[in-house]
Amino acid sequence: MLNNKSLNFLKKACIWMIIIVKSTLLSAQSYDTITIRPNHVLITIDSIYFGNTNSILILPDSVKYVITKSFKKSVDFFQSYYYSLFIKDTAIQNFRAKEAFEKSVNYYEPFKGKIIRNISIKQVDIIGGSVSDTLKFAKSKWNKSLNKSHLGSRKWIIKKNIRIKPNEALIPTLISDNERIIRNLPYIEDAKFYVIPDSIFIDSVDVIVVTKDKFPIGFTGSVSNIQEFTMLPYNKNFLGFGHTLQPEIYYDGYYSNPIGYGGEYSIPNIAGSFIRSKFEFENSFKKEQYKLSVTKPFISNDIKYGGGLVYYRLSSSKKNYLYYNDTTIITNNVYAKDDYNVWIGRSFKLKKSDYNKFINISLRYYAERYVSRPTIRKDTNLIFHDNNIVLGRITFIRKEHYKTSHLFGYGVTEDVPFGYTFSILSGLQMNNYVCRPYVGAYANWTKNIRRIGYFAYEIAGGTFVENKQFEDLKLGSKITYFSPYKKYGSIGVRHSLIPIISTTINPLYLESENFGKKIRELDQEDIFGKSIMVLKYEPYIYSDFGMGKFKLAFSIFADMGWISKKALWQPKWEHYGAYGFGFHLKNKRLTIPTFTVQLAYYPNVNDTNKPFNILARFSDRKLFDEEIIGEPELYFDF
Repeated sequence: MLNNKSLNFLKKACIWMIIIVKSTLLSAQSYDTITIRPNHVLITIDSIYFGNTNSILILPDSVKYVITKSFKKSVDFFQSYYYSLFIKDTAIQNFRAKEAFEKSVNYYEPFKGKIIRNISIKQVDIIGGSVSDTLKFAKSKWNKSLNKSHLGSRKWIIKKNIRIKPNEALIPTLISDNERIIRNLPYIEDAKFYVIPDSIFIDSVDVIVVTKDKFPIGFTGSVSNIQEFTMLPYNKNFLGFGHTLQPEIYYDGYYSNPIGYGGEYSIPNIAGSFIRSKFEFENSFKKEQYKLSVTKPFISNDIKYGGGLVYYRLSSSKKNYLYYNDTTIITNNVYAKDDYNVWIGRSFKLKKSDYNKFINISLRYYAERYVSRPTIRKDTNLIFHDNNIVLGRITFIRKEHYKTSHLFGYGVTEDVPFGYTFSILSGLQMNNYVCRPYVGAYANWTKNIRRIGYFAYEIAGGTFVENKQFEDLKLGSKITYFSPYKKYGSIGVRHSLIPIISTTINPLYLESENFGKKIRELDQEDIFGKSIMVLKYEPYIYSDFGMGKFKLAFSIFADMGWISKKALWQPKWEHYGAYGFGFHLKNKRLTIPTFTVQLAYYPNVNDTNKPFNILARFSDRKLFDEEIIGEPELYFDF
């Protein structure tokens, strides 16, 4: 006969067995996310869930349910009485495609410090699927067949991009950062991390990573006229491995050999190390080049080490930039050079529990070696002098990300950085004739002012010093502004305004100022100066109009630029610009990138610039770098 002590022991053993068995069953449980529309009710065998807004409910996939449209009076009555009984706040989150800026960590804060027990991955259909409702699927036979024919991202590839680990405490900054990293992968349309509290162990949670692929195949290109165009088809998820394969075709009828070609192959994450590799080559119009790079960028606040190795080979008879102090400009002689670039960086948190504030220390070595070149002297053909540059940088950073939509994407989640950065740089340049030190600084600051808009301000300066004089002194500033997103009936509008100013003082070796990519598709050959001013204005107009499932957005752009061969305070300006309009076609269910067609007019033309250009491409435009901080640079190209 058992005594009381033995009975108590058996009771405790049975309880623990039940807990272990239940937790084992729960760990194997998979979940579905279900969207409940406004004025709809989801009913299970023991609960009722109401949808005030587009709400997301997370349920085990074994739970049976029905969704029915509710009457408004019934909703008001049931919500006042049954809501507290049946709806678990930890299992349901309000979701809407917010155009305001929302802090990325907000959803994860209630789970801070809880232990991550399991991490599962759920992939939704490329057509008809949704990370907000994993039960959505294609209904037509045609769409179903397209989903079956799509070779999706392999689960182990997604897993390699998950930085959070089981049996670790949930840190809101890191899990929201990880969601952003996966969403920024070139083959992912959208991603969302769901946190499921454990029903037995209150200090534990499960994490579901829901992803939706992009349609991987597309093209980009531009047409100036029938004599000049480029065509760049691509596959951004080659064989489901997440690799990018992009052949390139160029045509320019003004050359005796009018056809050029090139290509790119890149791997965004090698074996889960977050090391990237890319190989590029081009053979076109008196120019041959190829480039091999292996880099580990600082894509997250918690990455301690970063760096890169880059080798670049160029052979050409055409020089794109002119230098001021050359006594001879030679553009027809064939030259060849090798570039070597090595950098390494280390980040240190300022406070152990704060992942948003840290210091980054980086060191870079850059070498430019000419294999063949014209005759050089100290004051002749400076563009062909060999270069060796050592550059160090210390950076103070406070950065976090917010979510929004309708910046440049049609309703998809877009990640916007907030915070500040301040960098101090110092270095040394050694070439065939000079050895001179360098100092520079860079700062940026971002702020969202309610009802006014988003502002990002950047300022930078750098100079070499020789014989107590400044040489190649460059100063620049940029402001990026986005207005709040406004709805006018079925039309939504957001404005962007970007002024940029830059000047070079006492240039010697520094490449002359030009517009770079600040004026879209402008040929930069023979356009150079000491100072530039640019003003870019572009309203985006989103509509509910379209063709079938495709929604249409419009944009009007004015890229206005002025360049001077004199200093900023004594200018004589020449005007260049690109003015035009574009339309952008996006299918929210068929996850191909946005199809964009733009027509641009250039008022100031020369032999290399044509008055009109048509650009057509499949791409989702992004304004912000995914990197928290990159390699040290002598000058910042705004």
